[in-house]
Amino acid sequence: MNIWTSCTLSSILALSLLAPSVSFANESPNRGAAVSKETASQYPILKKVNKPEEAGFSSERLEKVDQLIEMEVAAGFPGAALIVIKDGKIVKNESYGYKQKFNEHKPLKKFRKMENDTLFDLASNTKMYATNFAIQKLVSEGKLNIQARVQQYIPEFKDTEEDVIKGKDNLRIIDVLHHTAGFRPDPQYHNPKVSKELYSQERDKTIEFISKTPLTYVPGTQNVYSDVDYMLLGAIVEEITGQQLDVYVENELYKPLGLKNTKFNPLRKGFKPKDFAATELLGNTRDGVIDFPNIRTYTLQGEVHDEKAFYSMGAFQGMRAFSPIRKIWLSFCR
Repeated sequence: MNIWTSCTLSSILALSLLAPSVSFANESPNRGAAVSKETASQYPILKKVNKPEEAGFSSERLEKVDQLIEMEVAAGFPGAALIVIKDGKIVKNESYGYKQKFNEHKPLKKFRKMENDTLFDLASNTKMYATNFAIQKLVSEGKLNIQARVQQYIPEFKDTEEDVIKGKDNLRIIDVLHHTAGFRPDPQYHNPKVSKELYSQERDKTIEFISKTPLTYVPGTQNVYSDVDYMLLGAIVEEITGQQLDVYVENELYKPLGLKNTKFNPLRKGFKPKDFAATELLGNTRDGVIDFPNIRTYTLQGEVHDEKAFYSMGAFQGMRAFSPIRKIWLSFCR
C-alpha cells in the first residue's frame, strides 16, 4: 500500500535462500532463557562463510549484484540492505548508500550512511512477522481454529439487512487469510473523503468499523489483497489473547527470539529517528498531492508510514513493525 518516494526511501533488498532445516541465529545471549535448549538444538546456528563458494555461490556473480545496487545508488537511489542466506550459512550481508539524504525537500549537508543495524519500516511484511505468526502460535496452542467462522471470535461481525453483498455470517478465518473474504484492498478509514461514514482516527472506533465495512464481492469468488483482512485478523488475535497485537507479539515472539530491535512504535521505546531508514519526503502527502485531517507533512523516519496504521490504529493491528533487516531474517527463517 505504501508509495515509496525514490528520493528518500532506503529500500530493503532481502534475498533469502533457505533450506527447511535452517533456524534461529544466536543473536542474543539471553535467548536461551525463553527458547529451550532442546528446541534450539534441533536446528543449526547460522554462521557466516569465509567465501560464497562454501555455500554454492559465485563471488564473481555476487560482485555483479554489488555493482548493480551501487550503480542505482550513484544514479540517486538512496540505499539498500542485502542479506543472502543458504543452508544455514550467511553468504552475504551488506549495506549500500544512505539511510537518509533529504529532510523534506532540502538535501542534508552530510548524507547519513546505511548501516547493517539500520532499522526499516517492515510495512506489509508485518502481516507475516506479527499477525500471521501470532495466529500460528494460537493455532498450535489450540486457542484458534482457522476453519471457524469469524463470528465465533467477533460476534458483531455479521450481515445486516442493508448489506448489498452478504457473506459475513459464514465467513471463516481461513477465508480471511486467503484474501478471499470480500473486502476491498484499502478502506482508508483515516480519510473521510474516501471512507465517509466509516471515517475514524481512533483505534477502538476503527476496530468497530472493521465489522461494518461492506463487502465488495461475494466471498470466495475473487482473490483480492486487502488490508482489512489483516486488520480483522489482528482484532481476532486481541480478542483471544486479551492483549493488543503489538504487546502480544513483542512478548511472545520477539523477546524470546532475542529481537530487541524489532518493535512497534520504536520512537516511544528508546530509539531515535537517526536509527531508521527514511521513507517519505513530505509525510503522507505524496509530495503535496494528498490531504486529509491531521496529515503528517515532514520526512518520516522511525514513524510507521502506513496511514491506517498510524492514524486509525496507533501503529498497531497487523501493521507495521520496525526491524533491522539482518536480525528479522536471521531469527525467523527456519
